[in-house]
Amino acid sequence: MSLFLKDSFHIKTISAKELKLGLWAEDAALFIMPGGADIPYTKKLNGKGNQIIKNYVANGGKYLGICAGSYYGSSSIEFAAGTKMEVIGSRELGFFPGKVIGPVFGYYHRRGCGINVKIRTTASEAVDVYFNGGGYFKDAEKFAGVEVIGWYENNLPAIININNGSVILSGAHFEYNVTDNLLKDDYNRHMLIKQILTRMNL
Repeated sequence: MSLFLKDSFHIKTISAKELKLGLWAEDAALFIMPGGADIPYTKKLNGKGNQIIKNYVANGGKYLGICAGSYYGSSSIEFAAGTKMEVIGSRELGFFPGKVIGPVFGYYHRRGCGINVKIRTTASEAVDVYFNGGGYFKDAEKFAGVEVIGWYENNLPAIININNGSVILSGAHFEYNVTDNLLKDDYNRHMLIKQILTRMNL
């Protein structure tokens, strides 16, 4: 991501404790909630942490949620329903007013494992991206202020733009180029990243 940001931007990781102090929100241009697992986020950030994130976005900040970060940024999630991994429930941030349902193409337990899927976008050719456990945004096109800007191969909404770039949520990992096939399609993947950052006015 740093390759596509202006030189004046600096990427910094923060802990849950630092997040809840709120000092980062004073000058942050973008808050990224990454992939991983959504449940640990709820345990550490429900209440004060989430309110700080919501206030940050309400005051002009930007939220980019990728995979688990996109589940977390929605009103409700349904992950692996009917299995031992099932996670179903509401989420406090609620930037997307609907439900995220996944995994669309499966979840791979081993670290570094996943699959390549194609994402069709509004401004570029279909692009290969990395996928592991992400969801789709149910009925996204029916909600005011929500624009679908990327679709999976099965035409389910994969990337959404909320309130003109205040929030972008993606079920797929467009930031990774971890396989040879992804490296071959780096140009289109880079175009997708630029499209997302442009929509967020970054």
